[in-house]
Amino acid sequence: MNEFDCEKLAREHTGWMLGVALRLVKERSVAEDVVQEAWVAAFRALPSFRGESKIKTWLYRITVNAALNHLRTTQRRAEVPIDDLAPQFDDQGCRIEAPWPQLNPVETYLENERLRGLLISKLAELPQSYREVFRLRLVEGLDTREVAELLNLSEANVKVRLHRARAALKTLLEPMLRGDEQ
Repeated sequence: MNEFDCEKLAREHTGWMLGVALRLVKERSVAEDVVQEAWVAAFRALPSFRGESKIKTWLYRITVNAALNHLRTTQRRAEVPIDDLAPQFDDQGCRIEAPWPQLNPVETYLENERLRGLLISKLAELPQSYREVFRLRLVEGLDTREVAELLNLSEANVKVRLHRARAALKTLLEPMLRGDEQ
């Protein structure tokens, strides 16, 4: 690929790649570095690109991988166990929880900027390995197989982590949703 084609490719794709990286790493300067790393990796691998997927899909994967690699290298701290956030069950296997009042539709919560911010902050409280799966599956919209490939996990493990992340988020959000916490 000649210099002009590379420049055209970069102009067409850098904007959305920056958005993807920013959603994962949360800091603009870090996201810019991630995109730069992604372009270096992409241009090195471009001769081996076989066209089995769209170029955008291929670049998306490279960008997500670069962001995840950055997160892994900068956040190599011991994860807190998710067990404290898991639902509690009684001896009969029924979930222990106080009764809920009438809840508004989920859309009501998503439309409210304060509540959306609370959801994002509660998501940040999850251990990294669960947060990665949650973001890739539900925010970025990758399917289970793609997440498994990106994170080098089995599909079953992706499903388990996603289930546990959802359960933990529910536990973290319950006080607010019940009206116990403003």
